[in-house]
Amino acid sequence: MPKRYKRGNKKKKKPRANDDFYKREQEINRLINDFVSRYFALEYPPVASEYPYMNEERLKIKRLFDLQNGEVWKQSKRRKMIYYKQLERFKYYYTAWKHFTYYIYLNLSYDLPIRFSTTLSFFKKHQHDINSIRFQL
Repeated sequence: MPKRYKRGNKKKKKPRANDDFYKREQEINRLINDFVSRYFALEYPPVASEYPYMNEERLKIKRLFDLQNGEVWKQSKRRKMIYYKQLERFKYYYTAWKHFTYYIYLNLSYDLPIRFSTTLSFFKKHQHDINSIRFQL
C-alpha cells in the first residue's frame, strides 16, 4: 500500500523564472479585454477626452508585448500559440481604433483643426496617395 502523506507536509513551490512570463500573459489579457471594451464604448464620433486613456493603455500593452517577445522563444509551443493569438487580437482592435480616432490624433499632436477632418476623409476615401493630400489642404 502506498504511503499516505499528511496535509501539512507540502513544501512551498519555489518561484520559477518563467512565472513572470505567465503573469505578464495574464496582465496582457486583462489589458486587451479592457482596451476592447473601451473601444466598443467609444462615442460616435469619437470624443477627444477618450483618446489619452486608450493611448496610454495601448502603450502599456505594447511594452508588455515587447517584454514577452524577448522570452517567447524559450516557451513551449502552446505558450507561443497563446502569445501570437493575443498579438493578433490586439492588432485587429488597435488598427480599428487607430483608424477611428485618426482625426483626434492629428488634432492633439499637430493642432490640425477638426474642420479639416471632413476634407481629409474625402481625400482618404478617393485617393491613396497620402503625401499629396497634405499639400492639397
